[in-house]
Amino acid sequence: MSLKVQINLILASILFGTLFSLYLRFLYPYIKKQKKYDYYFLSFFTVFNFTLIYFIMLQKINNGILHIYSFFCIVIGFILEHTLHSLLDNHIKK
Repeated sequence: MSLKVQINLILASILFGTLFSLYLRFLYPYIKKQKKYDYYFLSFFTVFNFTLIYFIMLQKINNGILHIYSFFCIVIGFILEHTLHSLLDNHIKK
């Protein structure tokens, strides 16, 4: 795999992790209010859809080859969004 493809994969994975975290942050309060079975169904459906979107994205970037560092980049994006959100909350509350 070329360096350009690897960089694209890393950046796309970080962006995907950030968007996934934002989506969950805004959607979770609505899902949490649902009945027990609806909660499980909506949670499964959300994760399934995001997984499907990620694999479609992988297919477009590098022919669907999955690397361990792409998962690390998703986690980094998730943590990055959480940290930025916390910093902005603290800054706005002051």
